[in-house]
Amino acid sequence: MFTTYDTSKRAIRHQFRPISFMFTKGESTQAFTRLFTSTIQAVQTLFGFAIQLCSVANVTENIKRLHKCRSREQFQHLGKLVIHRLRTKFKEEQVATLIENEYLSVPYDCWYVTASGVVCCSPSSRPIEAYWKVVKATKLYKLRVRLDNMMHAQLPNWLYLDATTGLCEPISSYNGGVVPAEIIAAAHEKLNAKAYKKVKGCYYVNSKRAIDETVTNDRIIQDYESSITGKATVRVQLSIENFESKFMNLHKVAWTQEHWRCDCKGFWHGGVCSHSQLVLHLEKTINLDELNAQLPVREKSGRKCKTKSAWHKQGPSPAKKQKSYNSKLAKQAKEIRELKKLLREK
Repeated sequence: MFTTYDTSKRAIRHQFRPISFMFTKGESTQAFTRLFTSTIQAVQTLFGFAIQLCSVANVTENIKRLHKCRSREQFQHLGKLVIHRLRTKFKEEQVATLIENEYLSVPYDCWYVTASGVVCCSPSSRPIEAYWKVVKATKLYKLRVRLDNMMHAQLPNWLYLDATTGLCEPISSYNGGVVPAEIIAAAHEKLNAKAYKKVKGCYYVNSKRAIDETVTNDRIIQDYESSITGKATVRVQLSIENFESKFMNLHKVAWTQEHWRCDCKGFWHGGVCSHSQLVLHLEKTINLDELNAQLPVREKSGRKCKTKSAWHKQGPSPAKKQKSYNSKLAKQAKEIRELKKLLREK
């Protein structure tokens, strides 16, 4: 129960507000910190036990890294390192168990970026949320099914069975519109750095973090391909940062379905990326030099101010000018009224 002040009726009202009602994207970090602190103190006072909260930073960065994985094998290897770090370094046993059972186990472990196998069809919770809205509005009241049973037992089974049915026809959703200027500039930077290599009809391009490194056969076979196929030897003691720099700093651009397809997150979300644009330039389809030269260079908006020397006397304030101008207008209006008055008397 929360005590709120109703501004329309100007009275204090006692209303039930769940904690999730207060979670909004517009709130600041201080607001969430105060909310958690107050909740911990209230639970300690009323129920006599302490709540242990995990740090959001310990989980958020690792979730982003897991989402960028290119195959199930790479996802599983990185997931083991994330769970090991949460349990050993951060001492987050409950959080590690929750992530391992609910997010890294079958059938709920298909949320890495290439899980769907279809470009621009990345894992998202929006369709599930929309489906939940329809289910709650229609079936809950008719079938009298408990909300917990519906959300945690029946709905996941429906979604899993529906996901097993294949697509009736392949979806061609590659981006065919205007390519953003940032992607053209990034592709031109990789071209100048020669951060690519062609092996057996496929291009291997460095990521932004490793743009200055040389693309060698050892990096392609021992690091990239072994991680994608699950043959890489990944020790538990290996840090997540070293795993990312060793196995996830290359992107493969291959020819599939009459398109060049990259395995990076940007391509699978939007159908275009700097790696694919670089390959199109190397295949003589586009010219990055001409496209990069046509990019406009924006300058600071507004009129350029002249630099003044030291001890330069400041000019009159614009506010005083406006005030004097208004006083002149008022004086002229007063004179016009007096002239009209004299004409009427005559």
